Amino acid sequence: MPNAKTRAKSPTLPDTLRLKITYRKVEDLKPYAGNARTHSDKQIEQIAASIRQFNFVNPVLIDGDDCIVAGHDRVAAARKLGYNEVPVTLQQKA
Repeated sequence: MPNAKTRAKSPTLPDTLRLKITYRKVEDLKPYAGNARTHSDKQIEQIAASIRQFNFVNPVLIDGDDCIVAGHDRVAAARKLGYNEVPVTLQQKA
């Protein structure tokens, strides 16, 4: 959207920073062994309810080996819902 004062266009996000959403089978995703976060069954049910109501609004972050970097809870909720795949995005190398 152009700036109202200057009519200059806002810079666009470079392709390297754009999210690239794909889908992976839940069974192919590996939990990160060092994941410090745990979620109770009640929390997983709440996340599943949110996914049922709003669908996935945040993809699971994975590395190049299909290891979950962030989103273990969403994958557990997807399993609870009987989904066989989830949206993922690949962690960008720094």
